[in-house]
Amino acid sequence: MFYHLISFWIFLFFSQNNFIEKEFQQKQLSSHLENYHQLKKKGGWEYIKTGKILQLGMVDQRVKKIKLRLTITDELHRESINMTDTFDVSLEKAVKTFQKNHSMPETGIIDAKTLRAMNVSVEKRIHQIEINMKRWEQFKTETEKPFLFVNIASGMLNMISNQTSVIEMQVIVGKPDRKTPELTAELNEIEFNPYWIVPPGILRKDILPKIKVNPSYIIDHDMEVFLRQQPINPFAISWDKIDEYACPYKIIQNPGPENPLGVVKFIFPNKHLVYMHDTPSKRLFNFFPRTFSSGCVRLSKAVDLSKYILKIDKNWTNNKIDSLIWSEKTTRIRLQNPIKIYFSYFTAWVNKEGILQFAPDIYQKDN
Repeated sequence: MFYHLISFWIFLFFSQNNFIEKEFQQKQLSSHLENYHQLKKKGGWEYIKTGKILQLGMVDQRVKKIKLRLTITDELHRESINMTDTFDVSLEKAVKTFQKNHSMPETGIIDAKTLRAMNVSVEKRIHQIEINMKRWEQFKTETEKPFLFVNIASGMLNMISNQTSVIEMQVIVGKPDRKTPELTAELNEIEFNPYWIVPPGILRKDILPKIKVNPSYIIDHDMEVFLRQQPINPFAISWDKIDEYACPYKIIQNPGPENPLGVVKFIFPNKHLVYMHDTPSKRLFNFFPRTFSSGCVRLSKAVDLSKYILKIDKNWTNNKIDSLIWSEKTTRIRLQNPIKIYFSYFTAWVNKEGILQFAPDIYQKDN
């Protein structure tokens, strides 16, 4: 089919190119945009009614429409269609492909989120591609050097080196009311077993309300209280009288299993005071969208990333880094060669196989 031919040539093109690159993305998105205009002329696809969750082996009158819907955008190949009401193996495979192409967990189950993505109109997808072509027009990387790229909308990070994605991982980004900012910065330090200095916003919104209910919260979570760099007994403070907007105290959580920064923190000076870090809450990576942080970016493979960076920067071995972590001592490493980092927001792009990808507009920026 036409889509297969396009994907094949895009894949060949990528074999010598970095896919996180303005010219490549614009060229390929332009081609996909033309395809979607053709789909619009043919009527797009039919809306599918909501209902119970559908999965392998189930029989439902909506299954035929879903199969037809997925042939239109080529997740399901026409030659493998069994046009019945039965949710068969070929449909399950197609659903997983659709979910992958829409930044979702590949469950093969048609739940409400998957069906909602299928029902996004062709007109809206065209608008989405056009908006993102404009975003890519403004995007520029220094492709001759290694760099880090975080797509906030898709909740993914790529480490690019020698024009190739050498590390890819899921990330957790800020809640809609505490957005992760778009920025360009330089990663210049990595810290193992970090202390967590509670940011003013989190202190005001999250921590102080819990302390006022239970002052033992500080001890229970291995935290310490400071006033002008002097330690203070938390039980000597009348927490119920503290103004949440003018708290004079600094609260610091010690390294350990409950520390929200995990075992490694990536530091890049920026006006937003955000950074990337490990996390003990690994289960949150099973959800999507992954909007659970207060603006910083949590990494699913933080230790792997630190090992790769320190190997190319200082020729450190994995054993050396493991020893630093196991020591439980806070150690900050300055990079000899800072790495450019980009926090960007794309809801449509082409992946390294040349396949069109979409992500939900988590911060409502496409409108």
